[in-house]
Amino acid sequence: MKAPTSSPPYPTDHPLWEKWQANLDQLDFALQPINHIHQGELFGVEALIRGYQALGFADPFALFDAIYQSGLLYPIDIALRQKALAKFCQLNGHQELKLFYNLDNRVLEATDYQTGITFDLLNAQGLNRHHICFEISERHQLPNAEQAMALLRRYKSQGYGIALDDFGSGYSGLQVMYESEPQFLKIDRFFIAKVFEAPKKKLFLAKIVNLAHLARMQVIAEGVETELEYWVCREVGCDFIQGFLVMKPNLDPQTIARRSPIIAELANADRRGGPTDQRIIGEIERPPSLRIDADMTQVLELFGLHKERTFFPVLDANQRPIGILCERQLKDYVYSPYGRELLKNKSTGKTVAVFVEPCPTADIGSGTEDFLELYAQAEDNAFGVILTEQGRYKGFLSSNKLLQLIQERNLASARDQNPLSGLPGNHRITRFLAKALEGGEPMTLAYFDFDFFKPFNDRMGFRKGDRAILLFAELLSKHLENWASLVGHIGGDDFFAALPKTDYAEVERRISRLRNAFCNDVESFYEDADRMRGYIEAQDREGVQRRFPLLGVSVALLEIPPSSGGFTLERISHATAVLKKKAKESETKIVGAGLIR
Repeated sequence: MKAPTSSPPYPTDHPLWEKWQANLDQLDFALQPINHIHQGELFGVEALIRGYQALGFADPFALFDAIYQSGLLYPIDIALRQKALAKFCQLNGHQELKLFYNLDNRVLEATDYQTGITFDLLNAQGLNRHHICFEISERHQLPNAEQAMALLRRYKSQGYGIALDDFGSGYSGLQVMYESEPQFLKIDRFFIAKVFEAPKKKLFLAKIVNLAHLARMQVIAEGVETELEYWVCREVGCDFIQGFLVMKPNLDPQTIARRSPIIAELANADRRGGPTDQRIIGEIERPPSLRIDADMTQVLELFGLHKERTFFPVLDANQRPIGILCERQLKDYVYSPYGRELLKNKSTGKTVAVFVEPCPTADIGSGTEDFLELYAQAEDNAFGVILTEQGRYKGFLSSNKLLQLIQERNLASARDQNPLSGLPGNHRITRFLAKALEGGEPMTLAYFDFDFFKPFNDRMGFRKGDRAILLFAELLSKHLENWASLVGHIGGDDFFAALPKTDYAEVERRISRLRNAFCNDVESFYEDADRMRGYIEAQDREGVQRRFPLLGVSVALLEIPPSSGGFTLERISHATAVLKKKAKESETKIVGAGLIR
């Protein structure tokens, strides 16, 4: 350890200092792990204060309110930082981890606040600025919030981490997020608890994660207690996980593993996403990188050695990406008199940290769609996406490679869509059915087929025929999309929907409402005389002139029982054909049946 360059600001002459110094002896910190969500590697720990109940306080908030009222918030906080850092240093491999420390916002406006004390505390433990991340919240509104936020941004520029804690629990989280520019966003447990059974909550969670990633933040899901909560957090793109599922806070740092067994087990058992696309792996570049503490002489030398490169990824001491350093940022210096000498002169304060730009970052296990979404949301001049594995730099996907992938995805999407309606087409429907049958989930399949469509087309023309198809596609989506697992357009006048296994009467009621809506709306496509008669005259398939009722739709409903792995697509196709024929002959135009082993 190194000796601190200055002493902590302990006011020994304060009348309450002796009392609070005694109280400090009874306070301790429990550590709770924060792990990478994909493979479970330990990223850091949060220091959670313990022992406040013995002092007569119901919770940590009451403790800090009392400290604040005593006028000793800043010096007590410094003493607690010392305790937390000492506990952190007992972790195995702590040099590769981060300590998340809860900072009472009111410290930032303390009249006895001093700069440089945290650096001295870290230095005394052999730590650097990147080892600590200050968690702030919106619990206490500050009268001079702008000044406090500016101080936090200065901390960030110096290499300290900033995390916005309990996001979503207050009323000004977006403002604090915008003004403090944190690197981490910790989502409040409110949005995590039982999210798997609350679609609205899951939607909010997904939007928060997307917003954070757009602002170049990494997301920590707090309070994850069950495997189902874990799966949803992983699905929506959270980067890290913290909660009882992994481990409860513990006073003994030696109990914290470098990798969570439960997350590792879940990751190994996951069969839903599969491995990262091999196409992506083949496109990953590994350009040279810069350390955040590199001097500017090294930067200029690296650009000189690699004249073809216009930027380099910037990493911290543990190979975690911070951003990129672009050549364009240095042009004002490189091409001006004495500019190079100014950059090399350390006294000017021109460090790598000054020139770092944010860059979209994603875990290599996230999947192609996540990479493309991140890039699509990035600024227009983004060079690409930095890829990580277990939080450490893995490589880079350039903008050119990502544009190629976007083009390939668009082509694949076009193949999967019906060109007229834009709904998922036959290929997508077939893949869905094969996967659903393999999974053994119960469901009801609905097949829709227009009645008297050929005479309608012959009499009204193909343009109106296309309009009728588009009308039904719109109604199908409107009535069933939020309820069905998939709605699709098989082709021509045939449509499909996969519905949840529920009471058959409920399925029939919804289908009848959809059918009636179509039959009523499509009447507007006819001339008044045809509508009044209730039929049109056209030739049948043998060329004989005859009367045909107005356009309608028949529906075949096929109930698939649970554990239906033994059923085949051919059997479903045969059963559907039989039901569709019966539906066209029935009075209600809706016929249902169940598959039997």
